[in-house]
Amino acid sequence: MRARTDSVQSPADPTLLAVTGSDDMLGENAEIETLQRKADRCRRLAMSVGDRHTVETLIEMAREYEAQADRAAETAH
Repeated sequence: MRARTDSVQSPADPTLLAVTGSDDMLGENAEIETLQRKADRCRRLAMSVGDRHTVETLIEMAREYEAQADRAAETAH
């Protein structure tokens, strides 16, 4: 996780103040949520399709998205 540093100069105080934040954490959480939504969507689509090959492909895609979300969650902590 990278921390962001912005320099802010106050008109009353000419010294520079460093403000650190963690915008990456928000980005990582959004990525995890996106991957989980994609997995959910694949599973929903798999339930609505009659073709066995397509169902298997969608289930495999869901598993891959879940694995990616798990890896992203591990690196976020």
